[in-house]
Amino acid sequence: MIKLFIRFYIGITLAVVAALTAGSIFLDSQYQQTLAQDHRMHSRAVNDLVNITLKQYPVEQWQTQLNLLQQKYPYQLTFIPRDKLTAEQKAQLQSKGIAITISTGIVSDDATLYYPVAGTDQVLRYVAKNATNPEYDWLFVASMLLLMLMLAFAVYWLAKPVSRHINQLVSVSQKIGEGQLQVRADTRAPYPLNELAATMNNMARKIEQLLKQQEIMTGAVAHELRAPLANLRFALDMTHSLKDIKALQQHLTDMDQDIDDMGQLIDELLTYARLNSSPQPVISEDIDISVLLKNLQDKRNKLLPGIHIELLEKTPVKQNRPLTGSKSDITRALTNVLTNAQRYAQKHIYMELTLAPPWCHIAIDDDGKGIAPKDRQDIFMPFKRLESGKEQQTDITGKGYGLGLAIVESIVLRHGGKVAVESSALGGARFVLSFPYSSEEGNN
Repeated sequence: MIKLFIRFYIGITLAVVAALTAGSIFLDSQYQQTLAQDHRMHSRAVNDLVNITLKQYPVEQWQTQLNLLQQKYPYQLTFIPRDKLTAEQKAQLQSKGIAITISTGIVSDDATLYYPVAGTDQVLRYVAKNATNPEYDWLFVASMLLLMLMLAFAVYWLAKPVSRHINQLVSVSQKIGEGQLQVRADTRAPYPLNELAATMNNMARKIEQLLKQQEIMTGAVAHELRAPLANLRFALDMTHSLKDIKALQQHLTDMDQDIDDMGQLIDELLTYARLNSSPQPVISEDIDISVLLKNLQDKRNKLLPGIHIELLEKTPVKQNRPLTGSKSDITRALTNVLTNAQRYAQKHIYMELTLAPPWCHIAIDDDGKGIAPKDRQDIFMPFKRLESGKEQQTDITGKGYGLGLAIVESIVLRHGGKVAVESSALGGARFVLSFPYSSEEGNN
């Protein structure tokens, strides 16, 4: 707090001093002219009185009389030869009958005036004892002290809440470093500390989510791999005692299926890890989304004829520009959602395309049991599976590992989009995948 206060105080004080200096430089010329005009008027009357007095005495007594006169007036009076004047002062004396030199300072100002002495080669010099009003000297000092005191209070008032919020951010960062990821910084701090606090909270939230996902994945991977490995071990042991060729072939087929399951799990794990690793630029390519959805519709209908997939297009604008993104990733996301829908659906699945810039919405509805509102956020967690999904696996949809929808969310977010789960008019679930889209050239 003390260091911050000192820095603020020195900085603001220097700024005030710089502003006052700049202002004084700007106004100094006008001030000097005004001061010269005041002394010209005042000293002219004094000079007239001095000349009247000196004329009453011979030249030899002028200096004595001058010493007596200067006690009555606020000037120091001396005779000096005209030759000691500068060229500029001589010119002023010649043209205006008076030469004036003004010198301004921080506390006091100096004014020197020269009048010619008739019938001699000398001039009478008037030096103001204090060009400014001496009554204002103490006021100037008091004003400066008051200004410094007010600056001190202002800086303290500004620095104290900043110091408090900085200390709070330091405390939060230390707790996060110690593993207390649930702590959050106060975002009510003044700008830009509020943005720093929000960024720190977002960082802690992401780290907490990543650690939670890592914990879930670590346990789930061990669990998912244990079953096919145990089956492989059991089948391998059985092959040593089997003499029937058909039984042996069945065991080999089962072992091959377990290997395929492990390969599928590893492939999904690698895909999920790639999508959630350090941010990498998305491969941009033009995608005709209508053609892509049509191809997926034909392919999935052929694989599972019992569940009909229908494509609906509701486009407020014509697709005169393709969607931009990674075609393989977007295809993977749509395939995962369709596979999930085919596990749940009874007879019908609708795919609906809506182009409404700045978004391209792709909705997939099924007539299954639907997803309860309390489960709609959790289903995007890795290895999160609903019990009803395990009862409707087919040879086409394959075994689900709970990574499909997590991969869908990662792909959509990497493209700057969003994914939502709603209730479908068919009675089941409705997945809406939204990708950024613009129908104008150069805006996509």
